[in-house]
Amino acid sequence: MWTRTGKLSEKKLMTSDTWHLIDNLIQDIAIARNGLASEKFISNLKNRLSENCDNEETIKQLESL
Repeated sequence: MWTRTGKLSEKKLMTSDTWHLIDNLIQDIAIARNGLASEKFISNLKNRLSENCDNEETIKQLESL
């Protein structure tokens, strides 16, 4: 939907790579939440969240999805 209806300036802010990252983070959060992840996976996920999110609120928003 973003690709079809977003303004050019909006599309420059959120690329398909950004959406791909968001999708992967949400998927990995679900894997961890459902007890399907190793400690190493969870540790890597926490690092990726810290590296790619601007603050704790952003992480909480992702976790709520």
